[in-house]
Amino acid sequence: MAATPRDRFAALAQKPGTELPLAEGALLIAAEEYPALDVHRYLGVLDRLADEAREHVPAGADPAPAVAALCNFLCVEAGFRGNTQHYGDPNNSFLNEVLDRRLGIPISLALVHLEVGWRLRLPLYGVGMPGHSLVGCETRGEPLFVDAFNGTVLTESGCGQLFHQLTQGTAPFQKDYLAPTPARYILVRMLRNLEGIFLEDEDLERTAAAIERILLLAPDSAGDVRDLGLVRIRQGNLAEARTLLERYLGSVPKDAGDRAAIELSLGQVRELLTRLN
Repeated sequence: MAATPRDRFAALAQKPGTELPLAEGALLIAAEEYPALDVHRYLGVLDRLADEAREHVPAGADPAPAVAALCNFLCVEAGFRGNTQHYGDPNNSFLNEVLDRRLGIPISLALVHLEVGWRLRLPLYGVGMPGHSLVGCETRGEPLFVDAFNGTVLTESGCGQLFHQLTQGTAPFQKDYLAPTPARYILVRMLRNLEGIFLEDEDLERTAAAIERILLLAPDSAGDVRDLGLVRIRQGNLAEARTLLERYLGSVPKDAGDRAAIELSLGQVRELLTRLN
Protein backbone atom coordinates (compact mmCIF):
# COMPACT_ATOMS: atom_id res chain seq x y z
CA MET A 1 0.00 0.00 0.00
CA ALA A 2 1.37 3.41 -1.00
CA ALA A 3 2.38 5.79 1.77
CA THR A 4 -0.07 8.62 2.40
CA PRO A 5 1.02 12.28 2.28
CA ARG A 6 0.85 12.28 6.10
CA ASP A 7 3.10 9.21 6.29
CA ARG A 8 5.60 10.84 3.96
CA PHE A 9 5.46 14.09 5.90
CA ALA A 10 6.02 12.25 9.18
CA ALA A 11 9.10 10.55 7.71
CA LEU A 12 10.39 13.87 6.39
CA ALA A 13 9.90 15.50 9.80
CA GLN A 14 12.30 12.97 11.33
CA LYS A 15 15.22 14.20 9.23
CA PRO A 16 17.91 16.37 10.85
CA GLY A 17 17.49 20.08 10.34
CA THR A 18 20.17 20.48 7.70
CA GLU A 19 18.70 17.61 5.67
CA LEU A 20 15.04 18.59 5.87
CA PRO A 21 13.89 19.38 2.30
CA LEU A 22 11.84 22.57 2.44
CA ALA A 23 10.02 22.42 -0.89
CA GLU A 24 9.19 18.74 -0.53
CA GLY A 25 7.79 19.39 2.94
CA ALA A 26 5.65 22.25 1.65
CA LEU A 27 4.36 20.10 -1.21
CA LEU A 28 3.47 17.29 1.19
CA ILE A 29 1.48 19.80 3.24
CA ALA A 30 -0.42 20.64 0.06
CA ALA A 31 -0.83 16.98 -0.86
CA GLU A 32 -3.36 16.46 1.94
CA GLU A 33 -5.58 18.95 0.11
CA TYR A 34 -4.67 17.64 -3.34
CA PRO A 35 -4.34 13.83 -3.13
CA ALA A 36 -3.29 13.56 -6.79
CA LEU A 37 -0.50 16.11 -6.37
CA ASP A 38 2.75 14.97 -8.02
CA VAL A 39 5.51 16.20 -5.72
CA HIS A 40 8.28 15.45 -8.21
CA ARG A 41 6.49 17.39 -10.95
CA TYR A 42 6.43 20.53 -8.84
CA LEU A 43 10.04 20.09 -7.76
CA GLY A 44 10.70 20.04 -11.49
CA VAL A 45 8.89 23.38 -11.84
CA LEU A 46 11.38 24.85 -9.37
CA ASP A 47 14.25 23.28 -11.32
CA ARG A 48 13.01 24.88 -14.54
CA LEU A 49 12.61 28.26 -12.87
CA ALA A 50 16.22 28.02 -11.73
CA ASP A 51 17.34 27.11 -15.25
CA GLU A 52 15.55 30.19 -16.60
CA ALA A 53 16.92 32.38 -13.81
CA ARG A 54 20.53 31.46 -14.67
CA GLU A 55 20.28 33.62 -17.77
CA HIS A 56 19.36 36.64 -15.64
CA VAL A 57 21.36 36.15 -12.43
CA PRO A 58 25.06 37.06 -12.55
CA ALA A 59 27.68 34.82 -10.99
CA GLY A 60 30.35 36.38 -8.82
CA ALA A 61 32.07 36.43 -5.48
CA ASP A 62 29.65 39.00 -4.05
CA PRO A 63 26.07 37.70 -4.14
CA ALA A 64 24.49 41.16 -3.78
CA PRO A 65 23.92 41.73 -7.53
CA ALA A 66 22.61 38.17 -7.87
CA VAL A 67 20.07 38.67 -5.07
CA ALA A 68 18.67 41.76 -6.77
CA ALA A 69 18.62 40.03 -10.17
CA LEU A 70 16.86 36.96 -8.76
CA CYS A 71 14.20 39.15 -7.14
CA ASN A 72 13.67 40.96 -10.44
CA PHE A 73 13.47 37.70 -12.38
CA LEU A 74 10.95 36.03 -10.08
CA CYS A 75 8.81 39.09 -9.35
CA VAL A 76 8.88 40.70 -12.80
CA GLU A 77 9.91 38.20 -15.49
CA ALA A 78 8.28 35.14 -13.90
CA GLY A 79 5.37 37.12 -12.48
CA PHE A 80 5.30 35.95 -8.85
CA ARG A 81 3.43 38.47 -6.72
CA GLY A 82 1.66 38.92 -3.43
CA ASN A 83 -2.04 38.12 -3.33
CA THR A 84 -3.16 41.41 -1.86
CA GLN A 85 -6.83 40.93 -2.78
CA HIS A 86 -7.30 37.51 -1.16
CA TYR A 87 -4.54 37.31 1.44
CA GLY A 88 -6.43 34.78 3.58
CA ASP A 89 -7.00 32.31 0.75
CA PRO A 90 -5.49 28.99 1.90
CA ASN A 91 -4.24 28.41 -1.65
CA ASN A 92 -1.63 31.08 -0.92
CA SER A 93 -0.01 28.55 1.43
CA PHE A 94 -0.11 25.53 -0.88
CA LEU A 95 3.11 25.47 -2.90
CA ASN A 96 1.55 23.78 -5.93
CA GLU A 97 -1.03 26.57 -6.16
CA VAL A 98 1.63 29.24 -5.63
CA LEU A 99 3.66 27.81 -8.51
CA ASP A 100 0.61 27.42 -10.75
CA ARG A 101 -0.99 30.81 -10.05
CA ARG A 102 2.23 32.70 -9.23
CA LEU A 103 0.38 34.20 -6.28
CA GLY A 104 1.16 33.84 -2.61
CA ILE A 105 1.80 35.36 0.78
CA PRO A 106 5.22 36.40 2.13
CA ILE A 107 6.22 32.97 3.43
CA SER A 108 5.25 30.96 0.35
CA LEU A 109 6.84 33.47 -2.04
CA ALA A 110 9.96 33.54 0.14
CA LEU A 111 10.07 29.75 -0.15
CA VAL A 112 10.08 30.01 -3.96
CA HIS A 113 12.95 32.51 -3.79
CA LEU A 114 14.89 30.26 -1.44
CA GLU A 115 14.47 27.15 -3.53
CA VAL A 116 15.35 28.84 -6.82
CA GLY A 117 18.27 30.67 -5.22
CA TRP A 118 19.65 27.51 -3.63
CA ARG A 119 19.59 25.83 -7.04
CA LEU A 120 21.79 28.70 -8.23
CA ARG A 121 24.08 28.16 -5.22
CA LEU A 122 23.22 31.51 -3.67
CA PRO A 123 23.78 31.66 0.12
CA LEU A 124 20.18 32.47 0.97
CA TYR A 125 18.35 31.77 4.22
CA GLY A 126 14.81 32.12 5.46
CA VAL A 127 13.97 34.97 7.81
CA GLY A 128 10.92 34.66 10.04
CA MET A 129 10.32 38.31 10.82
CA PRO A 130 7.03 38.51 12.75
CA GLY A 131 4.16 39.20 10.39
CA HIS A 132 6.21 39.08 7.19
CA SER A 133 8.67 36.39 6.14
CA LEU A 134 11.74 37.46 4.19
CA VAL A 135 14.77 35.95 2.47
CA GLY A 136 18.20 36.91 3.80
CA CYS A 137 21.64 36.87 2.21
CA GLU A 138 25.06 37.75 3.58
CA THR A 139 27.04 39.89 1.12
CA ARG A 140 30.42 41.59 1.08
CA GLY A 141 28.66 44.64 2.46
CA GLU A 142 25.68 44.64 4.77
CA PRO A 143 23.15 41.79 4.67
CA LEU A 144 20.33 42.07 2.16
CA PHE A 145 16.75 40.91 2.60
CA VAL A 146 14.28 40.10 -0.15
CA ASP A 147 10.64 41.00 0.46
CA ALA A 148 9.22 38.54 -2.06
CA PHE A 149 5.66 39.68 -1.40
CA ASN A 150 6.37 43.25 -2.50
CA GLY A 151 9.19 42.42 -4.91
CA THR A 152 11.84 44.55 -3.21
CA VAL A 153 15.33 44.13 -1.76
CA LEU A 154 15.84 45.72 1.66
CA THR A 155 18.66 46.55 4.03
CA GLU A 156 18.33 45.98 7.76
CA SER A 157 17.00 49.50 8.22
CA GLY A 158 14.50 48.89 5.42
CA CYS A 159 13.25 45.80 7.25
CA GLY A 160 12.79 47.93 10.35
CA GLN A 161 10.72 50.41 8.37
CA LEU A 162 8.62 47.59 6.91
CA PHE A 163 8.02 46.17 10.39
CA HIS A 164 7.02 49.61 11.65
CA GLN A 165 4.49 49.91 8.81
CA LEU A 166 3.07 46.44 9.47
CA THR A 167 2.67 47.04 13.20
CA GLN A 168 1.69 50.71 12.81
CA GLY A 169 4.38 51.52 15.31
CA THR A 170 2.80 49.49 18.11
CA ALA A 171 5.83 47.21 18.62
CA PRO A 172 9.57 47.89 18.59
CA PHE A 173 11.68 46.29 15.87
CA GLN A 174 14.37 43.90 17.12
CA LYS A 175 17.44 42.97 15.12
CA ASP A 176 17.08 39.30 16.02
CA TYR A 177 13.86 39.24 13.97
CA LEU A 178 16.23 38.96 11.00
CA ALA A 179 18.03 35.84 12.26
CA PRO A 180 18.03 32.78 9.98
CA THR A 181 14.98 30.52 10.32
CA PRO A 182 15.54 26.77 9.77
CA ALA A 183 13.45 24.91 7.21
CA ARG A 184 11.59 23.06 9.99
CA TYR A 185 10.21 26.28 11.42
CA ILE A 186 9.35 27.70 8.02
CA LEU A 187 7.10 24.66 7.59
CA VAL A 188 5.71 25.14 11.11
CA ARG A 189 4.86 28.73 10.27
CA MET A 190 3.15 27.72 7.04
CA LEU A 191 1.03 25.26 8.99
CA ARG A 192 0.21 27.87 11.63
CA ASN A 193 -1.07 30.14 8.87
CA LEU A 194 -3.33 27.35 7.66
CA GLU A 195 -4.43 26.56 11.21
CA GLY A 196 -5.52 30.15 11.68
CA ILE A 197 -7.43 30.25 8.40
CA PHE A 198 -9.21 26.96 9.03
CA LEU A 199 -10.05 27.83 12.64
CA GLU A 200 -11.56 31.14 11.56
CA ASP A 201 -13.69 29.20 9.07
CA GLU A 202 -14.76 26.79 11.85
CA ASP A 203 -13.24 23.92 9.84
CA LEU A 204 -12.20 21.82 12.82
CA GLU A 205 -11.02 18.80 10.85
CA ARG A 206 -8.54 20.81 8.81
CA THR A 207 -7.55 22.85 11.86
CA ALA A 208 -6.69 19.65 13.70
CA ALA A 209 -4.80 18.30 10.67
CA ALA A 210 -2.63 21.42 10.60
CA ILE A 211 -1.82 21.16 14.31
CA GLU A 212 -1.08 17.43 14.03
CA ARG A 213 1.55 18.18 11.40
CA ILE A 214 3.02 20.99 13.49
CA LEU A 215 3.49 18.44 16.26
CA LEU A 216 5.25 16.09 13.85
CA LEU A 217 7.77 18.88 13.26
CA ALA A 218 7.85 20.18 16.85
CA PRO A 219 6.61 17.39 19.15
CA ASP A 220 7.53 19.28 22.33
CA SER A 221 5.48 22.37 21.46
CA ALA A 222 3.24 22.54 24.52
CA GLY A 223 1.01 25.25 23.09
CA ASP A 224 0.16 23.10 20.10
CA VAL A 225 -0.59 20.11 22.33
CA ARG A 226 -3.02 22.35 24.23
CA ASP A 227 -4.58 23.75 21.06
CA LEU A 228 -5.13 20.29 19.60
CA GLY A 229 -6.76 19.23 22.87
CA LEU A 230 -9.15 22.18 22.73
CA VAL A 231 -10.04 21.38 19.12
CA ARG A 232 -10.68 17.75 20.10
CA ILE A 233 -13.19 18.96 22.71
CA ARG A 234 -15.08 20.82 20.01
CA GLN A 235 -14.95 17.74 17.79
CA GLY A 236 -16.38 15.60 20.58
CA ASN A 237 -13.26 13.44 20.90
CA LEU A 238 -13.15 13.70 24.68
CA ALA A 239 -10.77 10.83 25.39
CA GLU A 240 -8.04 12.30 23.21
CA ALA A 241 -8.79 15.78 24.52
CA ARG A 242 -8.22 14.55 28.08
CA THR A 243 -4.90 12.95 27.13
CA LEU A 244 -3.69 16.06 25.33
CA LEU A 245 -4.71 18.50 28.07
CA GLU A 246 -3.14 16.31 30.75
CA ARG A 247 0.04 16.22 28.68
CA TYR A 248 -0.03 19.99 28.34
CA LEU A 249 -0.50 20.62 32.06
CA GLY A 250 2.30 18.20 32.84
CA SER A 251 4.73 20.09 30.63
CA VAL A 252 4.18 23.73 31.61
CA PRO A 253 5.11 25.62 34.79
CA LYS A 254 2.71 25.72 37.72
CA ASP A 255 2.29 29.46 37.19
CA ALA A 256 1.45 29.23 33.48
CA GLY A 257 -1.01 31.98 32.64
CA ASP A 258 -3.63 29.66 31.20
CA ARG A 259 -3.27 26.83 33.72
CA ALA A 260 -6.51 27.63 35.56
CA ALA A 261 -8.53 27.80 32.33
CA ILE A 262 -7.09 24.53 31.01
CA GLU A 263 -7.60 22.79 34.37
CA LEU A 264 -11.23 23.90 34.23
CA SER A 265 -11.63 22.54 30.69
CA LEU A 266 -9.94 19.29 31.67
CA GLY A 267 -12.22 18.92 34.68
CA GLN A 268 -15.27 19.35 32.48
CA VAL A 269 -13.94 16.76 30.02
CA ARG A 270 -13.32 14.27 32.83
CA GLU A 271 -16.81 14.83 34.20
CA LEU A 272 -18.37 14.24 30.78
CA LEU A 273 -16.34 11.08 30.27
CA THR A 274 -17.43 9.79 33.68
CA ARG A 275 -21.08 10.37 32.78
CA LEU A 276 -20.64 8.61 29.44
CA ASN A 277 -19.11 5.60 31.15
